[in-house]
Amino acid sequence: MTKSNSSDRTSFRIAIALVVVWTLVHLWLASQRSMWQDEIARYDQMRMPVWDAFKSLFSEPSPFAPGELVLGFISKFLFGSWTSFEFWGRLPVVLWGSATLALAVRQRDPLLVGLLIFSTSLTSFTTQFRPYGALIFGGALAFRMVAIQTPLARWERFLVWFSILFGHLYGICFVGLACFLKRRWWPTVTAALYVVGLLIIYRSVHDGSIVVWKDTHTWNFDFREAAQHTLRAVFNPYRTAFLLLPIAAIGFISTWRRNKTCGLHATIILLVMSIGPVIANYLGKYYFTPRQIVSLIFPALVFSSLGIKNLIHFSRRFKFHKIIKVAISSLVILVMLRAWTLFVINGRPPFADQPLHRHKHIAERLLKENSDLVVLVDPGGTGYHYFIRALGPPSIDRIVRLGEFEFRSRVWTHGFELFHFDQSDFAWRDLGELAHSEVFRDYLKAHQSRIDGLIYNSEKFHLETSIPSFRAW
Repeated sequence: MTKSNSSDRTSFRIAIALVVVWTLVHLWLASQRSMWQDEIARYDQMRMPVWDAFKSLFSEPSPFAPGELVLGFISKFLFGSWTSFEFWGRLPVVLWGSATLALAVRQRDPLLVGLLIFSTSLTSFTTQFRPYGALIFGGALAFRMVAIQTPLARWERFLVWFSILFGHLYGICFVGLACFLKRRWWPTVTAALYVVGLLIIYRSVHDGSIVVWKDTHTWNFDFREAAQHTLRAVFNPYRTAFLLLPIAAIGFISTWRRNKTCGLHATIILLVMSIGPVIANYLGKYYFTPRQIVSLIFPALVFSSLGIKNLIHFSRRFKFHKIIKVAISSLVILVMLRAWTLFVINGRPPFADQPLHRHKHIAERLLKENSDLVVLVDPGGTGYHYFIRALGPPSIDRIVRLGEFEFRSRVWTHGFELFHFDQSDFAWRDLGELAHSEVFRDYLKAHQSRIDGLIYNSEKFHLETSIPSFRAW
């Protein structure tokens, strides 16, 4: 065996080990993370008959490709009887993240691999039962096809078809466009026909709720705010984007200088990935959120890696270039690691529209302590779900009004009561109104001896009380 073959095998084993370790860590993170509001819809669909689940999917305000549910049902069939929903529901999404990391490992670029491993954005979006892991991979694969000149391996060609059949709707479009630019006609035609077919089915099955949405929702797009949140979602939160954005710009310019055709194709893909979802939201009068552009995560980190290499190459002009090389690489990795640690270890929510809460663990603790009455302040949230999942349907479920505020009182046969403030119009309002209201304070005072826990979400929910209080995020 030659030294070259031995080195290749060692590199291959290290690459496989990295992907496996990343996958196992993220499966554990996914199993521990509490569900948030948008995931409840998927949880409910997984409990329906298959056709009813697809009909429910096509009835949502924006069209989704059914591959997410197909993979969910397969995962449920294989693992649902002996693992939690947080595990089997999120397993396919974690594997989309693993495939994205595998694309980076394939390039034999340790810096790019390091940036992805400690990408808070990748970790956040691939540990929830939503289609954004598939969207990240679709963007990564499309960018890899047009901007990286190495030929596709056999497993990558398989993933082209897999992404078209089971990916996110936008991701299917991006991969189809990349196939068109590379003159791979069969995947191009398949992706185009599939997307058109999905939209036709969506229009024919849809129950009309989108009409109500259009009549009641005014499309609003604040460019400055959208740009700030998008940069955080793409590069990394907690101001990491301010460091990586200029570095990525250097990498983007170097791509153009090295190969103009490659630079042109990369620019086309980037423009479609960034502007396409905004146009789609405008036409559908749906509100824009940064998670719709997470397909840019892989390209952004590829350009960041190239930018760092260009800076290191430029530093060779100086006497202490080796120290500069270590300093630049270490600074970037440490900044990425800091953001990842704040999210994973400290539990700080990384993005405004991606809540990271502790409802699962708080509910388990209070139920284990045989609580009598729990007050839950969680408008439009998911805190109630873990109580219902643990105890089953309540025997009493009624509306209780306290002045202008509406609560739901759920009581189970053994006497446990969940007093839940879930007035949806308060989801985006200041919950300080509730905390300072006399009627709510009077309720807490009257039932203080029974209440074993007060759970709340908002930072503005300030309430001085001797009742054990738990902030869920």
